[in-house]
Amino acid sequence: MLARERHRTILALLGSRGGASNHELTRILGVSESTVRRDLTDLDRRGALRRVSGGALPLDTTRADLPPPPPRTYGIARAAAAVAEPGSTVAVSGGAHTAALAKALARVADLTVVTTSTAVADTLFAAVPVGGPHREHIVVGGISTGDGQVGELALAAIRSLHVDTLFLAVHGVHGILGVHGRPGGGEFTAASQPAAETGRALVAAARQVVVLADHTTWGRAGTAAVARLDRADIVVSDSALPADARAVLTAHTGQLILADPRAPRQTRRPRTHPSSAHPHGPTPWRTR
Repeated sequence: MLARERHRTILALLGSRGGASNHELTRILGVSESTVRRDLTDLDRRGALRRVSGGALPLDTTRADLPPPPPRTYGIARAAAAVAEPGSTVAVSGGAHTAALAKALARVADLTVVTTSTAVADTLFAAVPVGGPHREHIVVGGISTGDGQVGELALAAIRSLHVDTLFLAVHGVHGILGVHGRPGGGEFTAASQPAAETGRALVAAARQVVVLADHTTWGRAGTAAVARLDRADIVVSDSALPADARAVLTAHTGQLILADPRAPRQTRRPRTHPSSAHPHGPTPWRTR
């Protein structure tokens, strides 16, 4: 395949999927990874795409025909972003609310942001000016899906990371209260097995896990489990969350924040659970 044909294929793929990894392009184009990197460099210099670590993004992934997110999304995003500490390293998954969260995180100083989502990366690129308040943005490569990058390449990269806080969007939440001596609990779930594997790897890399789950996730079935409820240090939801869900999440997670478009409301249960202690020592580090 000639270079011109490869370039057209790359741009068409980015336009349809919102991003692609070097590994994915190597497989589709049938060329070496060095050839793919050279093609991406050429296209980046021409202003046709944006190179990121492990792959490339289109210059503009905004879809004007998509409806705006509901107001609860902005409340959840603002409440979650308030958890991020200036100077820390955070990871942001793909999924609902995370693009709005990325925009809110743009105001937090001196962040390093790792993400598996091309939508999050694109939002950060637009919201944070060059030389702005963030230290670094790292996009994990892999197979592009609506829930972010998945596959072995993404898993290998995530497993080399240590982050202070993970912001994890989930597809479903289910659980029960413990009654009459019977244990309670539950799980956060993902829409697919690959997305669940990526989520589990992100959870393992994080000291603190902040789950973004609006009221529509409660009771929704998921294909595979990402984590038990008690692995969440904070769950951020909205004020429409039903009473039974509030009771379960208050009992089995570290903190439940109920956000609305105006201001977050919090319920806290004092506790310490072993899973919140990160096994890798006090200093976060990362490897590209």
